[in-house]
Amino acid sequence: MYGLKMSSYNGSLSARGLWKTQLGGVIFGANKTTFNECLWKKLFGLPSSHFVYVKKIETGLPVFLFNYTDRTLLGIFEAVSSGQMNIDPYAWTCEGYKKPFPAQVHHKSLVT
Repeated sequence: MYGLKMSSYNGSLSARGLWKTQLGGVIFGANKTTFNECLWKKLFGLPSSHFVYVKKIETGLPVFLFNYTDRTLLGIFEAVSSGQMNIDPYAWTCEGYKKPFPAQVHHKSLVT
């Protein structure tokens, strides 16, 4: 699960160092156990260490979902909320264990 990266003459500048107005989109990731829930709940999430740029997500920003299981990129989606911590604190719970993806954003598909 990664933010899109921008390049500069001085090397690579990750999305973590960008202003809100410079963030072009965010790619979230999922696997076979979390993919369907991301689509069903219309919620993408990342580990808390990524909140530094998830909190920069505003309504209307393009977001994408990369499926690690079959190596496909799905989208384009649009953020319909700002990036927040624990929008759904029970998301991605499996066999009593909560998956560590509290940096979250709600989305809608732009493809019909």
